[in-house]
Amino acid sequence: MLPLTLVTLVACGGGGGGSLGVPPPSPTSNLTLNNVAITSETHALRVQFDSSEYAETWLERFEGGSLMERVFAAGGGTSHAIDLVGLDAGRSQTLVLFGRDALGNVVSLDPFAAATEAASGPRSDGFVEANLDLGIWRLVDPFGVGEVSFFDEGLDHGLALGVPAGVAHDPWSHGNESLRLMQSVQDQDLTVTARFLNGLDQEGTGNGLIFEEGPDRWLRFDFSFYQSRLHVLAAAFADGVVQHNVAYVLQSAPWPTGQPLEMRVSRVGDIWTQEWSTDGSVWSPGATFTFPLQLEQFGPTAINSGGSARPHTAWIDAISASGHPLDDDDVTARVDLRAPFVFGLRATALDDRTVRFNWRTDEPTLATLRWGLDDQHASGTYSTGYLGLSGSHTLRGLAAGQPHVLRLEVQDASGNQTWRGDIAIVPSAADGGDAPELNLWTADEIEPGSWVLDSGSRGNANQDLNLLGRLTDLDEVDVAATCQLQYRVNGGPYGALDLGNAPWIDSHPPRLAHAGDFNLEIPVDDLLLGPLVGGKHITTVELLATDDEAHVRSAVIRIEHTPDVTWTMGTTSFDDFLNAGLQARDAVQIVDGAWHLENHPSLGAVLRNDANELGYDRLAAIGEAHGPDAWTDYEVRTEATVLALDPNGYTAEAHSYALGFGLRWIGLNDGFASSQLDHDVFPLGGLFMYRWWDNGNARWQTWNNGVSTIANHYGVAPLTVGVTYAFRLRVQDEPGGGTRYQMRRWVKGTSEPVAWDIDLTTEVGTDPGAGSFLMVAHHVDAAFGPVTVTPLP
Repeated sequence: MLPLTLVTLVACGGGGGGSLGVPPPSPTSNLTLNNVAITSETHALRVQFDSSEYAETWLERFEGGSLMERVFAAGGGTSHAIDLVGLDAGRSQTLVLFGRDALGNVVSLDPFAAATEAASGPRSDGFVEANLDLGIWRLVDPFGVGEVSFFDEGLDHGLALGVPAGVAHDPWSHGNESLRLMQSVQDQDLTVTARFLNGLDQEGTGNGLIFEEGPDRWLRFDFSFYQSRLHVLAAAFADGVVQHNVAYVLQSAPWPTGQPLEMRVSRVGDIWTQEWSTDGSVWSPGATFTFPLQLEQFGPTAINSGGSARPHTAWIDAISASGHPLDDDDVTARVDLRAPFVFGLRATALDDRTVRFNWRTDEPTLATLRWGLDDQHASGTYSTGYLGLSGSHTLRGLAAGQPHVLRLEVQDASGNQTWRGDIAIVPSAADGGDAPELNLWTADEIEPGSWVLDSGSRGNANQDLNLLGRLTDLDEVDVAATCQLQYRVNGGPYGALDLGNAPWIDSHPPRLAHAGDFNLEIPVDDLLLGPLVGGKHITTVELLATDDEAHVRSAVIRIEHTPDVTWTMGTTSFDDFLNAGLQARDAVQIVDGAWHLENHPSLGAVLRNDANELGYDRLAAIGEAHGPDAWTDYEVRTEATVLALDPNGYTAEAHSYALGFGLRWIGLNDGFASSQLDHDVFPLGGLFMYRWWDNGNARWQTWNNGVSTIANHYGVAPLTVGVTYAFRLRVQDEPGGGTRYQMRRWVKGTSEPVAWDIDLTTEVGTDPGAGSFLMVAHHVDAAFGPVTVTPLP
């Protein structure tokens, strides 16, 4: 075997039969590899082959005698397929196939050459499959933080390219730093059309097409929203100098989501012509100019520019090229036959015994990470346990200073698998030795120690913003006793943040369920005091963690709060957020706990609290609880399933497990005298909770505003773990005074009953009058389905 060259990132593997797991023992050790077949595409090679017995197999790709990547065949078995992607067009590769039998014997074939296809004319893509076609597209992700996923809007299927806040993906004279898909093409005349479906309403965001000769010579044609107007823009660049820059105002207002915008670019010799349309039939002129270009590649792009780059996702319905027919885009469901595309791999040494590993995929996947001191990855295994578009795991307790080899295995909901490996890294103490580590759940890390948090863009479902996360320290047994976490806002004085402490969680503080947990509450009204930049109020939060050996870790969080937005009633479909590559915090306002969106195998798209992070009152809210437009009279329809009860429940503080819903909720108040966190659930409107008590006396309860008004409902049918229930809930002020709260629930798939399970009216003057809709998972693993809210007259 040729020696393993340590590399940070490698290209993906894929395909193959079998399942994730350990192969069965083999009675023989006479392994052979045979029947090798090569399938070539512009940017990909598929190598298929057989083994004489069950074997783990992989392929190594070399350039100039150096190992560039190692790619494993997914699963095992005797029939294998490995995909090499992201390759240059028309280029020969040197490949070596390896196999390892169940006894650990390794065999290999002699090196052989295989070449990708040469570039041809541009090819159309309707993005109707469930994965990116890596045979014709390559992802260019300059900062390693971009997202690729797919969306479904009725009969519209397409590709979503997403860029986060805080990092400008801007194609300008400093270079093309946009997130883009690129297709290698021949240098010839062409006509290419891109159809976009997303809205443009954030300053500095845009969708378009890029045409490149190379990194120093290229063109952009796009729709861009800046100076509060939608523009049609075209520009050409050579050696960092703008050669042409033409922009027309399309309208002096944002462009709404769901209304298509089409860009058509034609090239005849050195003449480039831009057109745009809203229906694909009537075309309006854009720019026309002359610019010599030895065209190498083109593709769609997502742009966010400016000093306060906004998050943006470009919804690309189709790319169509003259001379190449477009696939039928009018389909009702995607067919998922491809292995997931894995990208954004990043291994970061935090100290000499700790490594953080991040990855992304173009569809929700179940991920398993394996690592060790050699290519058998025997030191440890981590599995996400749910389907997600991205993942992160911190490897702790590694052998100091020793090379570690990582392998990532992912599998989608259809069973398609791909394995990425090997990624080798040497843990280093360059980042502060044994300093504590800060991880935030409700913000995006732009670079180590720098985070961005979006607030208020849908509205405010709580009177506070919650900055949630966890502090860990590998060399400390009791984090809360040996570490101090401080915070300050906008350069003010430092204050202390409470930390969760597992041995004392029964009594204090109850909302911090695990050791090192923290939750900083910032009133929404305080967020309105920060400077207004690009329509956002900016608040800066600094966290400072110190352990008892004076090791220090800091983080800076930039909170960007949108003012004057009221949460709109309607349907919150978690499937829509998943398809757009968004996260739980984009769909709901998280108050406590680590929540995620997932495509559950039997429940579909759900909001779920992390099964590994169960605890006291895991809360998530939808709606408006703040200001004069807070929700008043409304009806909610939703679904919920308790998947499991917390094995660490029934603490002295918790007493029970519970699933519940709150109406007219505005937030928590008045923590313990010694606690930084608010804890009191009052004031609230109506809280319906089913509680499994430690004495076996399970029952429904209703909590209303006021400590003493708690009603027990022994006659209402119980909830069963593992069963999905539909719920209808209402709150409405009565003409004669008081407020009426109603709830009924039934097993999903059965007929909705006519009668209300709970129907009560509160006393006059005891109701908060308005507030959001709250979902409560108290020491239970709960999954919530779509939420539909409608106003009541």
